[in-house]
Amino acid sequence: MKEKILETLNNLGFSLTEVGTLDYAFKYEGINFLYMYNEDDEKFLNLSIPGIYDLDKEDIIKYYTLCEKINSTLKYVKAYTFNDNLWLFYERELFENDDLEELLSRMIHELTIALLVVRNTIQKMEEEETTDDNNQ
Repeated sequence: MKEKILETLNNLGFSLTEVGTLDYAFKYEGINFLYMYNEDDEKFLNLSIPGIYDLDKEDIIKYYTLCEKINSTLKYVKAYTFNDNLWLFYERELFENDDLEELLSRMIHELTIALLVVRNTIQKMEEEETTDDNNQ
């Protein structure tokens, strides 16, 4: 299945760069994406946008508030923390009759929209902090 996914991403016009032995990076609209192949489960499809927000251990509440907002409001896309960074993931089981071009295009689109939502949420949170600071 990995070969079919890589071929489909190439057919969609993405230039893939191998990262390690199981991951493949590509860009869309200036956004870094990562296809992570799971050799233990070929039917598991996973695309991510890595490292979109750094964990600030001095303001950990803000970080986890952001994660909670993402996970409670976005469909299909979830936020996870890796190496003190926030990553967005779209994970799905593959079925034999899936149209990979349509599926991968939709996953990339959903992740792109999710990133915009995250950026807007961060901006609103920062504006609220500024407003709170000014009112004190």
